[in-house]
Amino acid sequence: MDNLLDKLLEMRLSQGVSKSRDEMIKADDTYNRDFKDMEELEARYEELELPEEVRRVINDYIACKDTVSERAEDISYIAGIKDTVLFLNILGLLKSEI
Repeated sequence: MDNLLDKLLEMRLSQGVSKSRDEMIKADDTYNRDFKDMEELEARYEELELPEEVRRVINDYIACKDTVSERAEDISYIAGIKDTVLFLNILGLLKSEI
């Protein structure tokens, strides 16, 4: 099963996960409010008069934070799938183990 999970992570769960996640995101009021706040803060950040070196460090930090967060989201999604399969298997609702 771990090999399957590795393959799913390598594929980044591409279209199927993105589609269902995008649909849920569009419908989530909290996410949409936070996203709007983030856009406003980004605009304010861009207006700051910062030295290029400082801006680069901040941008790199933000990009790294985003990458870590996206990876954690993918791993969480896969963990949910794995837990569901294990739970269904324990209940005897699956014909055979994957």
